[in-house]
Amino acid sequence: MLREKYKATTLNDCVFANQTIQNRIQAYASGNLKGHLILHGPNGTGKSTIADLLPYAIDGQDAYIEPKDFDDLIKVKDLRNYLENGYFYWGKTYLVFHEFDDAKGSFSLFWKTIDKLQNKVMMIITTNNPMKIHQSIRSRCNCISLPALTATDVLPRIQFILRAEGINLPDIQVLAYLKSWDKHGDIRKYLDVVADLTYLHKSNLPFPLVTTSRPKPAALKVVNKNT
Repeated sequence: MLREKYKATTLNDCVFANQTIQNRIQAYASGNLKGHLILHGPNGTGKSTIADLLPYAIDGQDAYIEPKDFDDLIKVKDLRNYLENGYFYWGKTYLVFHEFDDAKGSFSLFWKTIDKLQNKVMMIITTNNPMKIHQSIRSRCNCISLPALTATDVLPRIQFILRAEGINLPDIQVLAYLKSWDKHGDIRKYLDVVADLTYLHKSNLPFPLVTTSRPKPAALKVVNKNT
């Protein structure tokens, strides 16, 4: 599938709604900003992809991401010792928790342990609704909002994929195809457009006709020389 073939492998492959958000994420990747993170926003804005890639952007390909999810982690009897052992063997441990809205358990024990470990652990949490995350966790994290992606936001990435598939179309035509999914703001929907165009290209079928909103030329005033 095209989604897997062109899945982002670095933060540079990710689509950001604006430069400010990209700069903040890159600041964490470079170490200029530190701390636990909550990435929040609607579906399809790249939260999970960014959360999965960020540890490697910070610490390289040897970055250690804890394999246990939150539900299993809080069941560990001596959580502090468990995480400190991870730090001893692999270095800084990244706790990546996806869709954290409905997480339940002993938050008090968890955040006290995280506080004691300080820079040995970094939490990266994704959620659609940060206000559903327990206050004790939310107060310890910096929040970055990832808004819905517009057709214009994704156009450069979509054009990169199309050209890699041998499809060369003008921006205005591709943008017209993408805008039909603007209301969703979901990168997966935009990639479905790529899949459809790729199918048509490989099947030697014509691409759909599009109408553009180019301004009409001003009407010429005809002067009757006989008047």
